[in-house]
Amino acid sequence: MTSTSGIAAAVRLGIDKENLQSNHFWRKNGFAVLREAAQERGIVLLAERRLA
Repeated sequence: MTSTSGIAAAVRLGIDKENLQSNHFWRKNGFAVLREAAQERGIVLLAERRLA
């Protein structure tokens, strides 16, 4: 979570790259992929959604 003055400005989460249903759900709900990270069990997408 990113903050300015103690108030959350964005929410970040990790998405399993191989889970297509999850990928679609988070993108549909406004999350944008920032980068990919290799993990022991596969690739994780770091996604973020800015809060209004």
